[in-house]
Amino acid sequence: MNHLFHKFALRMSRIIGSMWAFFTAVILVVVTAYHFGFTEKWTVESVIVIASFLMLFFLQHSQNVNERATHLKLDELIRALEGARNEVVSIEDRAENEIEELKETIMDANEELKEIETHPNDDKGAGQ
Repeated sequence: MNHLFHKFALRMSRIIGSMWAFFTAVILVVVTAYHFGFTEKWTVESVIVIASFLMLFFLQHSQNVNERATHLKLDELIRALEGARNEVVSIEDRAENEIEELKETIMDANEELKEIETHPNDDKGAGQ
C-alpha cells in the first residue's frame, strides 16, 4: 500500500508541476470567474486566494526541477567516489521499505566504524 501511495504522490507531484496543470488552473479560474460573475463582490481576499492557488503550480514546478538536478548531482558524486555505495544511486525511485532497509544497513556500518575508531587496539584486527 505504501508503494502505491509513493508512486501516486510522485506522479501527482510531476503533474501539478507541469505547464499543462498551470494552464488548466488558469482556465478553471477564468471560467469560474465568468460563471459566478467577476464583479465588485470579488474582494481582495478572493484575488489573494486565486494568486496563492496559481503560485502552487509554479512552486511545485520549481521544486521538481531542483529535486531532479540535486539527485543527478548526488548520483554523479556517488559514481565518482571510490568506496561509495553505488546501490544508493537513484534510490529515490525505490520503494520506501527498500530505502529503510538500506538506511539500516548504512547505519549499522556507521556504528561498526565508530566502534572500531573508539577502540582501535581491540582484538578485532588481530590475526590479520
